[in-house]
Amino acid sequence: MQVKTNLAPYVPVNDNIEQIILDPLPSYQNKQYYGYWLYEGSSPPFHKSIPQAKAQDLCPHRIPKNQNCIVRDSDGNLIMAVYRNCMGPQALQLMNETVTETLYYRRPVARESLPSSIKQGHLTATGYVVHRGTGIFCHARNIRNQYRSSTSEISAHEEHISAAMGLLWNCARTFLPAEVIASFEKARQESGLPGQDGALYGTEHDFFEYEYKGTKLRWNRPLGACQSYASENYTRHVHTDDTAITHPFVLISRRGILNSDGQFVEKDFVGGNFYLLKWGILVEYDSGTLFAFPDAEEHGTTVIPPEGYQIGWSQHISQRTVAAYRNWIEEKDNEQKQKKRKLFISDAPEKTQKAFEKKNEEVYNTGILTEKELYSTENTDLEIIRNDDSYCYIVQKTYNLRPKTKK
Repeated sequence: MQVKTNLAPYVPVNDNIEQIILDPLPSYQNKQYYGYWLYEGSSPPFHKSIPQAKAQDLCPHRIPKNQNCIVRDSDGNLIMAVYRNCMGPQALQLMNETVTETLYYRRPVARESLPSSIKQGHLTATGYVVHRGTGIFCHARNIRNQYRSSTSEISAHEEHISAAMGLLWNCARTFLPAEVIASFEKARQESGLPGQDGALYGTEHDFFEYEYKGTKLRWNRPLGACQSYASENYTRHVHTDDTAITHPFVLISRRGILNSDGQFVEKDFVGGNFYLLKWGILVEYDSGTLFAFPDAEEHGTTVIPPEGYQIGWSQHISQRTVAAYRNWIEEKDNEQKQKKRKLFISDAPEKTQKAFEKKNEEVYNTGILTEKELYSTENTDLEIIRNDDSYCYIVQKTYNLRPKTKK
């Protein structure tokens, strides 16, 4: 078995990279194209009722797929950074396999309702997030129903995610400008947020080891942000995001087309590229493209054609996650949990309540869960309980207290 420890202390590799100075487009008006879908083809892809515009008309500054660069404004402030071929074939294979596995095991993030003609692709959360139903800080609870009882399988899957995100964070620290990394570290230090599952599969402050295809890899730097997203053909209209950092980063780990048999082919297509409206920038994607951008400014991804295929990872820290984590630390979310539990129990029929208490006793007698865990305020159909024997989060489906809807 080989051991690779070739990751040097953090020194951004940007001394010899091209520096581009830009001013905002004179024609740019904030919110003018908010909600528009940008496309790169010769004709609009959607019905005329859907707001859409040609990317080339709004983004005159094109960064081709063979260009590495750092873009700054006239005052020297960072706009974005783009790096190509930032990972070798084996590292990209690890990232690709983990994306595919994540989409297989986990449900996608719910997005806005769109017309059927718009194929937005998939975005799936991993790590620590905010529960959409309760607003509580928790581990991403989006394992598909059919895999929730496969505890050892899902535990291995969680380890793969930690390894992939550890690799991405180390890659980001090697290439991206210091401002990007400092933004993440500042947000983590101020909020106290944990790293990506460091307690389970490594350490946050020393190193992280992972075996991949007979090679033992060691990341020499702390684990990255606790929040990450896997994507497949994900595209979105012009929008802004509210995060606790200045520049999230994205890795496009694979890009090509799917042939008539559904098989992947290393071939480029028109579309699926990133843009920043204020600066008129369009970044052409390629496999192994790593870039950071200001998500508080209007941005998006151009429409992907039916044959196009690309996957990747992104990392950021949302303001909502920071707020929920602080509430969790200060135990301010307990009252919210209690309200949720009381609501479900009060709405459930008496027969259901008795069955609930009976099942509680049966589960407690198995010794899997402690009495505290069993009767915790998280013990509802909305929540997932930690099984300490398998380091996995599972759903107790028998605790469904919602009254059945009458048809």
